[in-house]
Amino acid sequence: KKYLKMTTEQVCNPPPPPSLPPPPQNWSKSVGFTKRTEVPIGDYISKHWNRLTNDDDSMHVVSTFCTLNPVIQNGPQCGIVALSMATQLLKASVTVDRICQEAQILKFTAKGEMFSVENMKVLAETVLGTCDAQVLHSSSSAPGQIIMHLLQGKPLLVPYDSDHNFEPCMRNGQSAHWAVLHGFCLVVPEETVRLVHLENDQCHKRLHHLTPGVHEESVVLQLLNDSKNVFVYAHQGKSSHYALWSLDDLLVSNSN
Repeated sequence: KKYLKMTTEQVCNPPPPPSLPPPPQNWSKSVGFTKRTEVPIGDYISKHWNRLTNDDDSMHVVSTFCTLNPVIQNGPQCGIVALSMATQLLKASVTVDRICQEAQILKFTAKGEMFSVENMKVLAETVLGTCDAQVLHSSSSAPGQIIMHLLQGKPLLVPYDSDHNFEPCMRNGQSAHWAVLHGFCLVVPEETVRLVHLENDQCHKRLHHLTPGVHEESVVLQLLNDSKNVFVYAHQGKSSHYALWSLDDLLVSNSN
């Protein structure tokens, strides 16, 4: 019933951390960045257009998306891999091996598993130094908090139940997994798009893009209030491709 919001603080750089012992042999080079081969975001949205809009020709899609390099997990490291991907959006790119070492020193893990959102908060702040991580609870205000945070180009880490295709499901925590969120799509009526004066995508006339850190919060709140569906872009450690999930489905999975 919790997820983790991450930002960076504007503070002086901390002193360098002490040297760490070498990672266990089975962790060494266990994961790495994979080369991005994603289709352009406009083409990706077009491919899923009917699912996003429920085949409603009057709907428009407003998207914001932060690119990151996927990291593939090896073993039960889904939370640590998600954190490693999240650090890219905070201009740090901390490796999985480094995070695993810190988690072991803190006695949070044996083989890379992370079962506690509170422990993940401490781990994120430890490995990043200038990170301000907040544990948030699923509630009626959660969608707004998530969207406004992603609008800033900052990541969120979310534990959820994973289906066979790694999408959110409900299994009472029996298939627990972690994902990092790095963008969103809002499905809104045409009149709302006209009201807030959004430009069209060059190739897709009913697709519009928000730039993280540029568009005003009031504009996004108007879009969110009028939205018919809300989706989030997510990466998780068992696929090199991003996914587009219903935010409602993800929060239900997080809460079960």
